[in-house]
Order: sequence, then C-alpha cells, then structure tokens
Amino acid sequence: MSRCSKLQFWRLPPLATALLIASPAYAIEIDPQVITANPLGNEQLASPSTVLTGDKLTLAQRGSLGETLNNQPGVSSSYFGPGASRPIIRGLDGDRIRILRNGVGALDASSLSYDHAVPLDPVNVDRIEIVRGPAALLYGGSAIGGVVNTLDNRIPVESIEGIHGSGELRYGGADTTRSSAGKLEAGNGQFALHIDANARNFNDLRIPGYARTSDQRT
Repeated sequence: MSRCSKLQFWRLPPLATALLIASPAYAIEIDPQVITANPLGNEQLASPSTVLTGDKLTLAQRGSLGETLNNQPGVSSSYFGPGASRPIIRGLDGDRIRILRNGVGALDASSLSYDHAVPLDPVNVDRIEIVRGPAALLYGGSAIGGVVNTLDNRIPVESIEGIHGSGELRYGGADTTRSSAGKLEAGNGQFALHIDANARNFNDLRIPGYARTSDQRT
C-alpha cells in the first residue's frame, strides 16, 4: 500500500507581487519608559508595615491583642468587652483582617463574631508584625484589609542556651480582671523546649449608679 502526498502552489497576480516588493518597511515609535530604582535601597522596603519588638512591645502590652495595637498608626480596636478585642486596620475588620501565629492562621472564631477573643496573650509574644496595603495580598484574599503576624518562638529560629522565661499577673479594674500568662524556654544548643500558658477571668463591668434610671426600666 503506497501513500501519496499532494502539493499545491498558488501563483500571485503580477499586480499583487509588485505591491509586496514595493511596500516600504514602517517602524513603530514607542514612547520612552522611565524606570527609577528604589531610592531606599534593597534592605529597606517601601511597604507600609510596623514591627513591635523588645521594649517597644513590652510598653505597649495590654490584656488583649487589639488593645496592644490600638495606638499604632492606622490601627484601632473593636473592644467587645475587656476580654475580646480584635485589631481593626484602616477601618476594616472581621474576616478582612488575617491574624497569623508564626506565619500560620490562628484557628479561632474572633473573625466571625466580636464576642470571641483572639486565642493568644501578648505577654507570650516576642514580635508583632503589622502589614497594610497591597503587600497584605501576599497572604491571600482574606487579608485584603491587613495582616497581623505574631511570633512567640514556639519554633526557635536559633539555638537556645540555658533556661529563660517571663510571666505576668493582672488584677483589678472595673471588671475585676484576673489574668496570668507566662512562658519558659530551655535548651542546650541542640535541643529546645518551649512552654507557654495563659488564663483570663473577667467579671461583669461595674459602674457607679445605674445605667438607666428607674423610670426607664421596663
């Protein structure tokens, strides 16, 4: 069985051939594009971010994450009572703000309802990073309003020598706050141990007198 291939040729008219040969080549002019390097250098990024660590974080620590970040630029607090306070970034809150713990999403219900607290205590946190603007989209669509990433050294980034720890006790206030938190780290350079715990207890808020007069009661 043989297979044949058929070739076809087309012949252009003389006038069309003359037009193709005589057509001049045109160059498209593009407007010049100016590219300016980052004037801040490679080490400093021009992204709206804030980092709290060291003494700056210690002085800003409060009983909840929202109250700790309340005085930062562009950040406020939802403050649904003294125990539940979630950060609000540039007027956006709820599921538009993503709260991370060591780069991983915190498993809590605070983004769904204001009466749920964020499951971490600022005392056990070594570093807090706040990311605003377009850079927050690197963390997913749920971070369109911003990102709050807390680092508590549960996964050590460097070797630990000896035993280190910290703790805090709180008591008082109109709600009779009773909270405690602490952490302990130990290591010999090759192996590391990290333990942290926190507990909170708040009573009903007390105010002088009544919130409503006897005439307004039903």
